[in-house]
Amino acid sequence: MLRRHNSVVNFYRNRLTPHLFFTSLSPNAPGWTGLLARKTGRSMAVSAVLLAGLAACSMMDTRPKEEVVKARAEARIQAVLASDTRQMYEFFTPTVRKTLRYEDYSSSVSRGFWKAAVVDKVECPKPDLCNVSLSVTYVYKGMRVTSPLMETWIQEGRDWWYAVKG
Repeated sequence: MLRRHNSVVNFYRNRLTPHLFFTSLSPNAPGWTGLLARKTGRSMAVSAVLLAGLAACSMMDTRPKEEVVKARAEARIQAVLASDTRQMYEFFTPTVRKTLRYEDYSSSVSRGFWKAAVVDKVECPKPDLCNVSLSVTYVYKGMRVTSPLMETWIQEGRDWWYAVKG
């Protein structure tokens, strides 16, 4: 049974309210309970912000930019070899994708031309620019030919993108 100055309810030996926040039903409850509730709410907000910051840091890639660009270039190669135009299109910079519609790009792609490709070297002369050297194998007049190809990758935002030369 509830008493006037005791709001902690024990129901079949299970406490329904914690002792910490509800110690009285009196309208003149001590000011420290409200202060404690505000401080707890504030500390929970600070904790949420810190957790979000830690999550963002864990999502950031700490590898050298050359390794990141090499991985992105190899993923693009796999899309080209698979003739996956949707995935190839997604490697273009956001700026290019705003001006170049996927339908237009997809209709202009020559599918199955590349037979193999390898990333030979990645050099980054500027903080937001990398040059990727590839060896591309294709069939020309019935013979397999391997040619060098140079791609430019730029950083926009946090990601690296294939820059189309136009």
